[in-house]
Amino acid sequence: MTGLSTHVGNLSTLGLLPERQFLHYAWPCLDNRAGHGQQVSKVHIAELMELIRGRGRPRRSLLRYVFPDAYRGIGQAAKILRMDRWTQAAVERYFLFDHDMHLNTALANGIPRQVVDLCRILVGRVVSLAPLQCQLSLGEDSRRYSLNPLKLPCQLGAYVAVHGLTVVDVLKLPDFREDAG
Repeated sequence: MTGLSTHVGNLSTLGLLPERQFLHYAWPCLDNRAGHGQQVSKVHIAELMELIRGRGRPRRSLLRYVFPDAYRGIGQAAKILRMDRWTQAAVERYFLFDHDMHLNTALANGIPRQVVDLCRILVGRVVSLAPLQCQLSLGEDSRRYSLNPLKLPCQLGAYVAVHGLTVVDVLKLPDFREDAG
């Protein structure tokens, strides 16, 4: 989508603390970590699942331990923005803009394309809703993504961010068709 990079910061409509927003975006990679030999303890997985269900505030030390690449990424984004790491703008900058550069490095290091493509964070517009799913327009493509377990308040026409086939955020974005002409 053209023009998205000029709107970094305060794109989410969910009003989440930066730590919870980080968890929303990062947790779909938990399964990929285990598939690549990066073990996460059952205790940490249980804690993350309770947090995903909306119980409690994510500990920064847990996020740093379980998602070290993303933690470093928001630190780099924060430096670029000249802000604290734990701001909504730094979290959004990394996950919506810088994350794919990290994935291109993963491709170069031999991680299969289908794994890398699944981990890309896409932004699309909701074109239809069904229980536990919504269909998104991603330009010329439309695909289905699960709304669970986050159960985010998606509406027809809303922009959403998708990571690992899961809707992770509902965004407020301008209508980009105006940018094209």
